[in-house]
Amino acid sequence: MDEISAFQLGRLKLSQIPPNRMAALARYALGSKAALLERASEPKRTAMLTAVMRHLEAKAIDEALDLFQGLMASRLLNTAKRKTEKERLSTMPQLEKASRLVARAWEVLAGELEAAEEHGTDMDVGALWAALEEVAPRAAVMTAAATVV
Repeated sequence: MDEISAFQLGRLKLSQIPPNRMAALARYALGSKAALLERASEPKRTAMLTAVMRHLEAKAIDEALDLFQGLMASRLLNTAKRKTEKERLSTMPQLEKASRLVARAWEVLAGELEAAEEHGTDMDVGALWAALEEVAPRAAVMTAAATVV
């Protein structure tokens, strides 16, 4: 891009030329052989070469931006993703432990509910808490549930 910009064609005022005409002239010149460009009359040759250089400059800028986007995605974003993944994996042991505790508490709760349903009795909340606290203290079960959530 710097090599193309060294021609300083960006300083030329070409706003009076329609962009589609500049693009057509650049396509024509890019598709032509050097001998044809050399034989072209002077104003036409300069116009074709200017159109080509403007086209190449715009294309170089687009490609530089695409490259920059790719580098940003691969270097910065992937680094952030790896860091997030590493942090998530570091919480797995706590989540696993909390999940086991919640599962054991659920087994006790479900067993008590099934027993009350089979016998047609009302639930004794105190007895239910006592059964749950055999698994773990009430605060530990609540903390484990919050961790899983």
